[in-house]
Parts: sequence; structure tokens; C-alpha cells
Amino acid sequence: MKKIRATLTIEVPYSNELMNYGKKLDKELRKVIDNTDFLNCKVVAGESFGPPDIPVLTLDADPYSNRARPDGFEFRKIQDNLRGMYIPEYKDET
Repeated sequence: MKKIRATLTIEVPYSNELMNYGKKLDKELRKVIDNTDFLNCKVVAGESFGPPDIPVLTLDADPYSNRARPDGFEFRKIQDNLRGMYIPEYKDET
């Protein structure tokens, strides 16, 4: 299937909070995108691209969106509440 790949470069002022909290960085990047009239980007079209050297966002549905671990934990349900590394609670089953 033929695809279009657009690469954006967005600059925001440096702050430790933006570097440490992905949600805050995401909001700042979206603010820049929302406030611009025209997205200037590098555009490439083709059938297949080599392995990307950066993460690629697509409109395709995530095939693993409803995937759950055998213990019933569903990552996407609590993803918004996570900060840093998730460490499950310890339950002593003795």
C-alpha cells in the first residue's frame, strides 16, 4: 500500500518538566501545531520505507489496543494516570 510519510521538527523552550513528563511535552508540542497556519515538513511518498529511525504515528487502528495480560491488567485503561515506571503492588499470597 502506498503511504505518505511527513517528518516535523518542532522546537519548544527547554524545561526539565517538559523533559521529565511526557504528557506536558505532548501538550506543548500540540500547542505549537495548533497555533500554526501551515505545517512545514519533509514529505516522502512510497510503497515501503526502511525501518524507521524514529517512532512513526499512523491512523491505523492499534491491533493490541484491547490486549490484556493474563492477570487482567490492561495497560491502556490506566495509561493516562501513570507517571514514571509502573510497579505493581505486592500481594503476599502465603
